[in-house]
Amino acid sequence: MDILEYALTMEKDGEEFYRKLAQQSQDTGLKAIFTFLADAEARHYAIVLQMKRDEAPAGLDAPVLDQAENVFASMSPASVADLADPQSTDRYVALYRQAQEVEKKSMEFYAEKARGLADGPQKAMLLQLSEEEKRHFWIMYNLVDHVGRTDHGWIEFAEWNHLEEY
Repeated sequence: MDILEYALTMEKDGEEFYRKLAQQSQDTGLKAIFTFLADAEARHYAIVLQMKRDEAPAGLDAPVLDQAENVFASMSPASVADLADPQSTDRYVALYRQAQEVEKKSMEFYAEKARGLADGPQKAMLLQLSEEEKRHFWIMYNLVDHVGRTDHGWIEFAEWNHLEEY
């Protein structure tokens, strides 16, 4: 299987995965995020297909990150608790971590393939796809952070801020 054929399969699988998560989600914000991500993967598929056909790939815009940030910003602690019932939170977090890992692999795949090309439109597009996958990775990272925390009811004050250790 050549590089672009592998990328097509990867993008199609990603789209199907996010559509499945959107269907399973009861939260309208999460449903919107997963639908945005599925649509982004479908756009990636179209771009890779154009590259495979030796056509000039269309531009890649990335509104999904802004939209996802707006959804996260609008979440209250109560709505975060509604993202998944406590009995199935671990299952959801595991799915979101799986998606995060897929995005990481996609990001690395596109960056590696771009390094092997001379400067040109295909290299530029692969680098853009890598950056887009990086944005998806951070969306999933934030989602895991929101859903996976057990202390959503905790109100923090600046003087007692509990920052995570690095």
